[in-house]
Amino acid sequence: MKQEPRISLRSSGLRTLRFTVRMMWFLATFQKEIASLTVSLIVTGVGFAFKSRVELIWSSPHSWNFLIQQAAPQDEPAVLTNIYTAAIFIQNIGRLPASEVELTFNWEPPNWNIWPLRAYSTHTAPDRRFTLKFDNFAPREILQIELLSNTQLPVLSTVRSKESVGKHVQMIPSRVVSRKILYLRWMLLILGISACFYLPMKLVGAVL
Repeated sequence: MKQEPRISLRSSGLRTLRFTVRMMWFLATFQKEIASLTVSLIVTGVGFAFKSRVELIWSSPHSWNFLIQQAAPQDEPAVLTNIYTAAIFIQNIGRLPASEVELTFNWEPPNWNIWPLRAYSTHTAPDRRFTLKFDNFAPREILQIELLSNTQLPVLSTVRSKESVGKHVQMIPSRVVSRKILYLRWMLLILGISACFYLPMKLVGAVL
């Protein structure tokens, strides 16, 4: 009974060894084809990632509800009022300008502020949907909208342009990193990916 685990382990080790030998033979035989395919996939992926296009993103990173105590006449209880605030960020992270950008809310916000200052127009649909319209968004341009009201604020339901539909993303405050550090990270990432393919192939070639 004590020999059964040894037999099981031995046969499992043989299967692992056979699989390893077959994989080494496969990598050694088709080394050039695998390298060519890998390079093609990397070049295609890099080309797709850096392709010139319009890409709108938007987020509402924070909203607040302030309970404000208003002054009241003497011998009367204080009046409490809810004040609602929210911030919305819209950015074109693409490499081409976005034209005819539209931001549609469920209804018109009572008070809003746009930064940086720029020209815009408004439109109210028959169902009371409210739209802010901008002629264009330059590449990497970012727009901030601040909302303020003593009633519930409307939801930003749609962000779109002539070229694409905006994508909602999560945003949080983060540290600003130097461009040199970012370039160094990308360089190390590319070198690491290249090493993951190059070193195993060299190892297999040396063994066989």
